[in-house]
Amino acid sequence: MKCSARGRNKRRILHRPNFYSQIMNNSGIIVETTLRKGGFEEDYFLSIKKIADKAYEILEDKKAVDLEIIDISEVSVLADYFIICSGTSTTHNRTLADELAFKMGEAGYNMIHMEGYESARWILLDFGDLVVHIFHKEDRSFYNLERIWSDGKFRTPDELDERDIIK
Repeated sequence: MKCSARGRNKRRILHRPNFYSQIMNNSGIIVETTLRKGGFEEDYFLSIKKIADKAYEILEDKKAVDLEIIDISEVSVLADYFIICSGTSTTHNRTLADELAFKMGEAGYNMIHMEGYESARWILLDFGDLVVHIFHKEDRSFYNLERIWSDGKFRTPDELDERDIIK
């Protein structure tokens, strides 16, 4: 990730240098997002789908409960996809997080940040354009992220495998 100063109160952050750039003010608020042209968009969106599909597969293999994929690319600049799931206990939640971080790293998708691992009631794993939320059942119903992000498109793993571009 490259950072360079632009003007007195702005800085430019290139998250994906070949795909898009974002300009943020000093408070960390994104004031402009520019998608680069030239044939990169298709590869970019297909690679995000592959990352989300891989994460879904790993969580499914470890018996995550109530897996949901939400495409938030048109709703937010935070990420392109959320995966929300539940574990059966705090130990299961930690196992899901450990396995996801390990296997995604093996596949070349490095985790940027993890939150909530100590309490294991709500673990958030940030892979850049994919954010995974692993909840304890009671906490998931309390926070109800599916309702908060209901403007996004709920996807199935089969829809991620399709070769169309989500815009």
